[in-house]
Amino acid sequence: MSIDFGWVVRFRQTRGIGFASHAFRSSSKEVFFHIKQLKRFDASLAETLDGPTRSRDIFFWYEYRECPRGHEVVSILSPKQVLGKYPDEATTIIRLLRESWTCISNPLPTYMSKAAAGLLSKDEIQQLTANRHSKIEEHNRKTDEQRRIQLEKARELAEKRAARREAEMRKRQAIQDQIAEEEKEKEDEFRKLVDEMKPLGFSHSNQVSAYIVRHRLGHKYKNISGILEMERDGDRWNFGGGFPANVYARLCDELGLQSNKSPAKPTKFTPYKDLL
Repeated sequence: MSIDFGWVVRFRQTRGIGFASHAFRSSSKEVFFHIKQLKRFDASLAETLDGPTRSRDIFFWYEYRECPRGHEVVSILSPKQVLGKYPDEATTIIRLLRESWTCISNPLPTYMSKAAAGLLSKDEIQQLTANRHSKIEEHNRKTDEQRRIQLEKARELAEKRAARREAEMRKRQAIQDQIAEEEKEKEDEFRKLVDEMKPLGFSHSNQVSAYIVRHRLGHKYKNISGILEMERDGDRWNFGGGFPANVYARLCDELGLQSNKSPAKPTKFTPYKDLL
């Protein structure tokens, strides 16, 4: 026979039969018992079981044996009888009890405190409980501190990312503002160029270019006029006072200029602002 501790899993009051759990044995089998056994060994326990108390709130030590139906309760034991009749098994169970109190990674099962009563002294149970609470508090304190540090690191990282995003946004905005300012300057220059050239009555765009070069107006139209690199049949040369393709097209349209229809093609444009 062997011993174990457990609680009533279910009880059929009309038939007086029930099943108890295994607390310290690694067995999935439930242990069969009859109310007559409880009355014979522990009348108060039997009376409690026959009363309104929930069966799962009833715990007891028991001897059991193998039977055709599985495990069967033979007798109900008191903690004193467990210590006296089964000292080796009681020693193992006491060790498991103490280990359960010191292991704070898992909640302490209710049956542990029930099983400890009578096997351990009240002073030891109080000391084990106090030590467990102390360990839990220390563990919670360390956990809270680690969480605080992690949150602080996460906050700092978030702030750095936000600062980088803000810096990148400012940089992009600055570039956009610069582009917008340059486009505005180009547009202003273009309007001034058109206003200045209209009264002169030029008919071809090369006349405008020659006028700009001759009167050294590069500083005045530094964004839209400059040096064009031309290419024809593999030959390359620079043409001063030229315009990029988009400005050239608008200028011809605004002034009604005729294109020279040169076979040469512009390959590169350098505004005068980059040369001054």
